[in-house]
Amino acid sequence: MNPAEAEIRVCVAVGSNIEPLEHISAALERLAAEHPIEGLSAFYWCPAVERAGQPPFLNGACCFRTTKPPRELKFGLLRFIEEAEGRVRTADRHAPRSLDLDIALYGDWVVDEQGLTIPDPEIRTRSFLAVPIAEAWPGVTLPDTGEPVRQVAAALDASNLERDSAFTQQMQQRFLA
Repeated sequence: MNPAEAEIRVCVAVGSNIEPLEHISAALERLAAEHPIEGLSAFYWCPAVERAGQPPFLNGACCFRTTKPPRELKFGLLRFIEEAEGRVRTADRHAPRSLDLDIALYGDWVVDEQGLTIPDPEIRTRSFLAVPIAEAWPGVTLPDTGEPVRQVAAALDASNLERDSAFTQQMQQRFLA
């Protein structure tokens, strides 16, 4: 893909359970500096997956347009922002983290490569992914099945999500105004 080609709308899942208000705010600032944010979900607190003793995560999703190919977006920009916010990767994929940025959707692309799967397969099983994606990008469908993400989100148990209305309002006013 080159810059002369049309931009593709992407949806990035955003999460943190180490100083999440600070790290998510800084990450959105860095993203918005390169790609104006077009859609931003509410942010939800939820328990850490498979780690009862960990602090809860704050999760949301944002959408923007890019000409960067998926691998460049993930391993260039998103990993750079994670590292700038103190993310340290370990063998434990459920370890606490200052920031987690994952490409959930990349237009209507389906990608299954080493280290890169789009759409994120956990959209179908994790309410903390599906609910924010459906909010950030209303009407989007999963490119591999055509399922509306809103329908997927509605079918999941979201009782463990607690909306952070104050942080959501602050971020939406800052990045969508």
